[in-house]
Amino acid sequence: MRRGGGVVQQPDRHPPVVADAVHQLAQRLADAAADARGEPRRPVPRLADHALADQLQVVARELSEAVRDTGAVDIDAVRRSVDDVRGLMLRGVPR
Repeated sequence: MRRGGGVVQQPDRHPPVVADAVHQLAQRLADAAADARGEPRRPVPRLADHALADQLQVVARELSEAVRDTGAVDIDAVRRSVDDVRGLMLRGVPR
C-alpha cells in the first residue's frame, strides 16, 4: 500500500465492483458447466484480482468442454450472466 494525498491506495487492485463482477461471472460459468454435466455446483474461490483473468479463462474452458461433451447448456442463461456482469462492470469503472 502507498499513501498519496491522504488516500490509501492498493496497487494492482481494480475497482472492487469490477473485480467482484468478474468473479461473479466465473461463478456463473462454473455453475453452467456443472449443470450441463449434471454435477453439483461448487463455489469458485475468490482469488486475488491479478488472477481473475486466468480464473475466468479456466471456467470458460470448462464450460466449453461441458458443452462439447454433453451438448447441453442453457445458452440464454449464459448470455444473461454475461450481460448482467457487463452492466456491473460498466457501472463500476470510474470515468
